[in-house]
Amino acid sequence: RRGNEVLPPLATHKTQSLLAYLIQHRHRPHSREELAALFWGDRDDVHARHSLATALWRIRRLLGEGYLLADPACAQFNPAGSFWLDVDEFEKYLSASRKEPDEKRAADHLRQAVDLYRGDFLEGFYDDWCLEERYRLEALYLDALDRLVWWYEAEADAWAVLACAQKYLAHDPLREDIHLAAMRARVALGDLAGARYQWQLCCETRQQELHLPPSPEMLEQAEQILGARFTLPLPAEPLPVGVPPPRGSLEHPPFVGRTREMDALRARWEEAVRGHGGTVLIGGEAGVGKTRLAEEFAAEVRWRGGTVAYGRCYEPERVLPYQPLAEVLRGLATQEEAVVPALPPWVRSELARLLPELAPWPALPEGPAGPVQPERQAILFHAIAMLLRQFALRRPLLIVLEDLHWASDTMLAAIHYLARQIVDVCALCLGTFRPEEGGEADALTRMEAELAREGLAQHLTLKPLSLEAISELVRHTLQGGADFAHRLYAHTEGNAFFAIQTLRALAEVPPQEGPLPVPGNVRALIETRLGHLTPPARDWIACAAVAGRTFDFDVVCRARGVDEEAALEALDELLRQGFLREGS
Repeated sequence: RRGNEVLPPLATHKTQSLLAYLIQHRHRPHSREELAALFWGDRDDVHARHSLATALWRIRRLLGEGYLLADPACAQFNPAGSFWLDVDEFEKYLSASRKEPDEKRAADHLRQAVDLYRGDFLEGFYDDWCLEERYRLEALYLDALDRLVWWYEAEADAWAVLACAQKYLAHDPLREDIHLAAMRARVALGDLAGARYQWQLCCETRQQELHLPPSPEMLEQAEQILGARFTLPLPAEPLPVGVPPPRGSLEHPPFVGRTREMDALRARWEEAVRGHGGTVLIGGEAGVGKTRLAEEFAAEVRWRGGTVAYGRCYEPERVLPYQPLAEVLRGLATQEEAVVPALPPWVRSELARLLPELAPWPALPEGPAGPVQPERQAILFHAIAMLLRQFALRRPLLIVLEDLHWASDTMLAAIHYLARQIVDVCALCLGTFRPEEGGEADALTRMEAELAREGLAQHLTLKPLSLEAISELVRHTLQGGADFAHRLYAHTEGNAFFAIQTLRALAEVPPQEGPLPVPGNVRALIETRLGHLTPPARDWIACAAVAGRTFDFDVVCRARGVDEEAALEALDELLRQGFLREGS
């Protein structure tokens, strides 16, 4: 940015990476041979030097005179130029915190450094120099958060402890002592259910990542914190034989093939930042990449200074109608603790129904047991809207709601209400769902259609990755050739989850001729989807699968031994659920 002008992006990924490298290593000149080998080492010397010269020309044209010092032998970003760099400020604050003898001032420096860290360094870039710098800066960030957690705990500031602990665990969810600090903070805030959830999350994470139970020390401390609510975690299952752990770039696979969708989300976010809030619903089959798209977009929003809050719907938790909204509100309350106390008492009382930590404010009487009365529901929705609007007035707000196909009717009603309440503030609601889980009469389908008719929501359909995107994914991970990329694309049909899991299964073994594997977690996903079918439909598709990817309806009917009416009912269900596509 130059003044109030947002500079256009550089033309290529390599040029952007080169500029970032020169800025980060601005205190010495770099020979052209060094830069050409570092960024275009896969080309011969003549073409590499030409690419470097073109990239330097683009940088000079973008920034203007005075920022790039270059001659026929060397290039350097001018360290004496007039510029502000977030990474530089970040490290200055950290250095000041270590030199400051006064603990309160040191904590202020740490807080300023943490506020500058909006996401991983140059996320989306995978050059070796970039990865090293990313890990170094992340380590400094986590150290700052670690110091802040214990400072705030000593100061008995539970809100701040919880906020820092959640930021830390988002990067390193295996730190037992940070989980314990978050649990103590939740108990101090009166959120016993949240403390128990934190304990459950810690246990599940260790089992999933390490296949180990919590340490004896944590078991003892967790029992002291939770008291009567303490429960022992389930034993960890042994690792399946023959499945190699993910490694290298597959731990965080490159984000590919979603330029069009990201551009659409960026455009909608720009409108929201200008005060024209709205809703975007992203639909797509299981594993197509809805969550990854939402995460990448949220990371960009956070980097640009926006506030992000998450909520997720779970199929078994449909009986908890507002749980996703409670997650959103709890996340916001821990980020900006000053907002909630400033709300009117009646708003805090209503919000206390969703956030137990607000219990110090007396709740309104519930009335007789039974379904929630419409007028009472409207009061709750209005209170939630007031809270969200207050956050959006401070900073642009992004609300991410995952798996809306499992949302209850009351949750969908709340989303419909909120979609109308955020149209004039800096807020955007982003929802993901699987269209195959519903139907024409489904509540989510009806809500989506109503919001679209009212001009309150935009629909984004996520298609499988293209062959070009799969090829790029292969180049960044296994370094496979075009032939293997074609095989992977044919094997997965562009399903992002299936493709990445297949690559992980092949990470330790080079791809061979013959069929590619179907990883265990992909099989589990398919089994889960099959479990939602009625028994006749499940039996019918099992028979159809033996017949082949393309099959004749009459042949399967005869093989299955069912009459035509029953077969048509099964076929109709399978078409609606996305298991079959009608051929010619």
